[in-house]
Amino acid sequence: MTTDELEKLLAELPAGRLHRLARGRIHRHFRLGKRRLIEALLRYSGQERAGLESDLKVLLQERLTSHEERGKERPSRPAGSHRRGARREPSAGRNKEPEPAGPATDLQSLLQGIGVPEPQPFVPDAWQDDALAHLADTDVVVSVPTGSGKTYVAVE
Repeated sequence: MTTDELEKLLAELPAGRLHRLARGRIHRHFRLGKRRLIEALLRYSGQERAGLESDLKVLLQERLTSHEERGKERPSRPAGSHRRGARREPSAGRNKEPEPAGPATDLQSLLQGIGVPEPQPFVPDAWQDDALAHLADTDVVVSVPTGSGKTYVAVE
């Protein structure tokens, strides 16, 4: 197969199939657009032409098989007909925010029944008392989870 024939076959493939073909062959292929991806695959084909052609034939066969299974063949778009930055129509149901299930609740009515708890005296945990007792004689290292009361021991 000549380089021109190979380029023409690559141009007929959708970008997703080209990326699949580039996987394992071209470093960071996912950053390349279709045209540059084709150029990179053609440069690579100089090294391992037979493997690339074999994988390309498999991809083309898969494409034909999938079209036959659907019962109709999709018209192929001419190479370069997709312009970068062209607007696409949004797909139905994609990127839609879910509808709220009920009426919106304002924060004031939500917090209204919570109230403020009654003040209570601080009672240290047993490990805090133990750490303070040892601190009178020697240094102490306190290693407990966040919010357990290390600051109380440090302040005392």
